[in-house]
Amino acid sequence: MGAFFSELYQLAVKFIFLGAVAFGGVMCGIKFRKRKNAKAEKDPAEK
Repeated sequence: MGAFFSELYQLAVKFIFLGAVAFGGVMCGIKFRKRKNAKAEKDPAEK
């Protein structure tokens, strides 16, 4: 039974870590997209 909880704990830690990495990627993507859109809106001739 101890092995089950050990594996469950490891899986939960991996899940949380990968979820945090994915969330960070989404936040960076949104930030970069907003920056690019603002730049294009400011100077539409420069694409």
